[in-house]
Amino acid sequence: MRRFPLPIGICLQFSIILVGGVLYSVLVRLGATGSYGLMEQKKMILLVSLAVSFVSLFWNHEEKNRHCNKSFWMYTFAYLLFSGLYISTAYIKKITGMILPAQEIISAFIVGSTLFALTAFLWYWGKQIRFKILRRFVFVLLSFGLTVEILFPAIFWGYYGVSGHLLTADIILTLFQTNEAETLAYLKSQNLVAWGITFLCLVGGIVGSLRGFWIFTKHAAKRPSWIIVALTLLISGIAVHYLPMQKNFYAAFAFTSAKQELATFEKYGEEKEKRQERLNAMPSLHRTAGGIYVLVIGESATRDHMGIYGYERDTTPWLTSQVKEGKAVSFSKGYANFTHTVPSLTYALTAKNQYNDVSLENAASLLEVAKASGYTTYWLSNQRKYSAWDTPIAEIASTADTQVWINEAVGTGDTKTQYFDDELIKYLPTCEKGTNALIVIHIMGSHGDYKDRYPSSAAIFNGKGKRVDAYDNSVLFTDEVLHKIYEVVSAYPDFQAMCYMSDHGEDPDKNVGHDATKFTWKMSHIPFIIWTSGEFQTDYSQTWRTLLEHQDAYWTNDLTYELMIDLMGIKGAPDDEKSLDIAHPLYNRTKENTFTLHKKKSLFEEK
Repeated sequence: MRRFPLPIGICLQFSIILVGGVLYSVLVRLGATGSYGLMEQKKMILLVSLAVSFVSLFWNHEEKNRHCNKSFWMYTFAYLLFSGLYISTAYIKKITGMILPAQEIISAFIVGSTLFALTAFLWYWGKQIRFKILRRFVFVLLSFGLTVEILFPAIFWGYYGVSGHLLTADIILTLFQTNEAETLAYLKSQNLVAWGITFLCLVGGIVGSLRGFWIFTKHAAKRPSWIIVALTLLISGIAVHYLPMQKNFYAAFAFTSAKQELATFEKYGEEKEKRQERLNAMPSLHRTAGGIYVLVIGESATRDHMGIYGYERDTTPWLTSQVKEGKAVSFSKGYANFTHTVPSLTYALTAKNQYNDVSLENAASLLEVAKASGYTTYWLSNQRKYSAWDTPIAEIASTADTQVWINEAVGTGDTKTQYFDDELIKYLPTCEKGTNALIVIHIMGSHGDYKDRYPSSAAIFNGKGKRVDAYDNSVLFTDEVLHKIYEVVSAYPDFQAMCYMSDHGEDPDKNVGHDATKFTWKMSHIPFIIWTSGEFQTDYSQTWRTLLEHQDAYWTNDLTYELMIDLMGIKGAPDDEKSLDIAHPLYNRTKENTFTLHKKKSLFEEK
């Protein structure tokens, strides 16, 4: 750049950054959907550009170098790089084929630019500290802050790099609900080279940025203290006032949504006593029937790999024989309401579902309602007892009169159970005549790593690759476990019905598990089968006929609450909507009005 006297050079530098910042905000929104974003936020764009421009005045060599110089260009490059990283996260939506609103790009511009101005100035401010030890301490804090700022948007690109998908709030929430064993099982199925390259890129980017800021700050010009104070107040004010307003910044929105969902989970546990009090105070809540009812919850079982649903391998010989002999009814269009365990079962085991407006904290659970209406309740599980964020499921289980957890892994340490699912048979209760009970059994089923879910003697299939063969063997072993459970419970004097469904499906063929961001319909396809006793079919013939009539109807497992309440003869239960009860003649779910992924996908979209 041509040499100018200091005042002219400074004005020129300031003008270039200011005008450039405004033009930058116009250019970055190219390719977005819609026209909103510029005029509506012009004040914020102008103020942010001003802040960046003011800070640029400090990033010069000492006063003796009375010209605009290379520090200016270094500053400009750093600004484009930093803000560009934030802005680019919005374009992941466009790359993955999603709609990209213009306001999301503008919000990303404002957030990235404001953080850069604040960070750059704080680094400059840190240099002015005279005490060496304090100055070093401040730079350690600033380095940590800069690392977080870079890592925040980089995580979204990192996830896209290893998965090809946008990181969503659902996936962030799932990460909180994942322990070390699940993480290791997931990594085993991934391209570790892609993960390694992504990790090195993140580390390299952070180290390079820290080094760059350190070098730039060494050459920053000294200014009077009152200017430093004034500029600190200006930039801090812009950051405090405008950053919280950028709700359209997708990266922040994703984390905020996940945080709100976690808060809802915690609230559910806190409201347990209040829900129980409300149920006990409901005079209309009562049972017109009795007996023993069993709900078996599978894990990661897709009906696409079950012989009973047409899979080429005979992975379900017992289930198939039960349906052929008329002892059970198999529903052909069962779907999960979500592809991860916690959100799926939170809906399945409570009055909350995709089709009502009931808040989760006020949604009575199946066990709470059963207990309040006179049933003895049991929870038998081979899953881990608690993790940091599965509060609703833990709270639902905690209301059972009897709880059995054969998996000794507690917390987030490990989910590798010490037993196969058939160990649960030993803990089925002894039920004398006249017993009224609800028994919920939560198995490990086909949870990854698949080969850990069955004994070596049950490894029957081979020829489709280790992963698919192991998955099919786990499905075959679950068929055997269901057989053993049924043999015991059907022998109870007052046995009435047993229902089996899975929390969600799995896609072992594409090696994507049940990751919602890599959604395939196999992840939502679940088995749904009901057994009833001869006595039940006689005493409740209308219900049995309705089930047979609806065996090809569309159903999602968040409607388990309505189904079980009907089968158990419970009347007056809260939020019991008959149009959502597949055992009732008024059931009205069709392909057009049934959903998965908590209403993000209609079943009508499935080809």
